[in-house]
Amino acid sequence: MGFPKRICDKLKEYFKEGKTEYSFSKKKWDFKSDFKVEINPKDFLIVEIESSQPHPDTNVTKYWYILEKNPDIKITLIQIFGRGFLEKSKNDYRSRLELCGFMAKKMKREFKERFIYFSKKSNDMDEIMEYIKIKAPKATANKILTESP
Repeated sequence: MGFPKRICDKLKEYFKEGKTEYSFSKKKWDFKSDFKVEINPKDFLIVEIESSQPHPDTNVTKYWYILEKNPDIKITLIQIFGRGFLEKSKNDYRSRLELCGFMAKKMKREFKERFIYFSKKSNDMDEIMEYIKIKAPKATANKILTESP
């Protein structure tokens, strides 16, 4: 089982506890997310897990388009740079990593409270899960709207 799938499976377990509705349907957008939780119909938590993506900045900038086309929604994006990506970023991908943060800052300025961005670099599953739990309390989730990678 791959690293992104293991994280998504753990996230499903975490958010599923105590929830009455649990959905894997793609809703609202044509873009795939590694993990998407509907907090309410206008507020989404998204986790993107970078392990082999050569252009992780697209996993930030695609939400610019979504926010622009859906002026009534809010997105909290947590981008995890994990196994595979971190080894590559030592050389070739360092600029891509920096570009993610640069684009996120631009989007925060553009969309203000409608876009919140966090990132975490780690190969440790427990550390990643703890980080996500801190940034995205379980009590806020209504539905899980995702497909595992």
